Amino acid sequence: MFLKRKRKKIFIIALDGVPFTFLKDYSEKEKVPFIKGLFKEGSFKRMESVYPTLSSVAWTSFLTGKKPGSHGIFGFIDIKDDLSLFIPNYKNVGTKTLIEIFAENKKSVCHINLPITYPPPEIENTYCISGFIAPKLEKACFPFYLKDYLLKEDYIIDLDPWMAREEEKREEFFKRLFFATEKRFKVSQYLLKEKEFDLFILHIMEPDRLFHFFIKEDEKLEKYFRFLDEKLREFIERNVKDEDELILLSDHGFEELKKEINVFPFLKDKGLFKLEREGSEEVREIRGDSKAFTMSPGRIYLFKKERFLKAKYSEREIKKEVEEYLKEFSKFEGIKGYFEKEEIFGKEFIINAPDFLIIPGNGYDLRADLKNKDIYVVSPLKGTHTFDDAFLFIRGKKILKDKVKLIDLAPTILSLSGIKDNYDFDGEVII
Repeated sequence: MFLKRKRKKIFIIALDGVPFTFLKDYSEKEKVPFIKGLFKEGSFKRMESVYPTLSSVAWTSFLTGKKPGSHGIFGFIDIKDDLSLFIPNYKNVGTKTLIEIFAENKKSVCHINLPITYPPPEIENTYCISGFIAPKLEKACFPFYLKDYLLKEDYIIDLDPWMAREEEKREEFFKRLFFATEKRFKVSQYLLKEKEFDLFILHIMEPDRLFHFFIKEDEKLEKYFRFLDEKLREFIERNVKDEDELILLSDHGFEELKKEINVFPFLKDKGLFKLEREGSEEVREIRGDSKAFTMSPGRIYLFKKERFLKAKYSEREIKKEVEEYLKEFSKFEGIKGYFEKEEIFGKEFIINAPDFLIIPGNGYDLRADLKNKDIYVVSPLKGTHTFDDAFLFIRGKKILKDKVKLIDLAPTILSLSGIKDNYDFDGEVII
């Protein structure tokens, strides 16, 4: 007689935007007692995100183990050769994700609320509830019958962040952070009763929203994280067995925002960016003799005829001049420096990458606003993303790498799963 071997599962809980330093401080002060105890059971480390440090870019790097230049996602909004704008989604990801790799290896996956997973990949043995770029709930899930349950539960894909910008709606927005998080855990529990999954990923968007608007309000931060700590305790104790793998992580950190820096006025002042019609608020109105334009956050594109149909100049004619001005801009308050695309993005989709990326200093964020003539802008946001203060926790394992990167997660998760096939990653196994 043979005993049936227990099926080991991998649970990943993604807490969007939670800083390592914040969680370490809250653990030490016992404001999150369950998390504090959990962290004693494995390795808890600081982690680097990716550039640009945006959720849609970062979570794509998490799912692929690759830099943006190797997966093709560079921001919430991107631009085509004809200067039309589009919102990148799962169909624009140019390489295999963990979701597809697990499916190829006959393993089941459930992923909830991950950014960039819209439209939901229709993969056999895979359940998906898309994240915040999904326009409506009816189109945000696979299998499609899940929509009836989600509608019945008043499930929220994402809260409307514009609510928090209006003073009279801030308190209601704060209350709805709890409601949205509660629903994510409830839906997770429902799906885990429906089916067993080899890989289960739950992404919680609300910490990012909390830090963006309430980072200076200690009472609100503590109230939400005590609630989240209890939700994590309930979920993990109910579902994650001793033999299962458990990972908690964030995609970037957060810090208080001092000012936003609008790059367009600088480019216009230096004659690098010109409009066909002064007063226009659209990049597609750029004049053919322009030399550069920008997109958030800090993406600088050479307006070169090798890529853009309307451009007059070649890259060779304009690159040096644009870079000289970027060196000048790097001396401005709140600017840390800049990278050329080859330094940070990888190679496969490098043709679509911004040619340069400006890096903000601590407490600053970069914008591309044609409406505003000022370089320094006071923002309704209170917090901004940081590159080097994400966190990673792996239960029951020792993280061997000193400088952990978000792109290390995909190869590490494959290693934990026992999948032996050789896949190409920019990151590496860290346990």
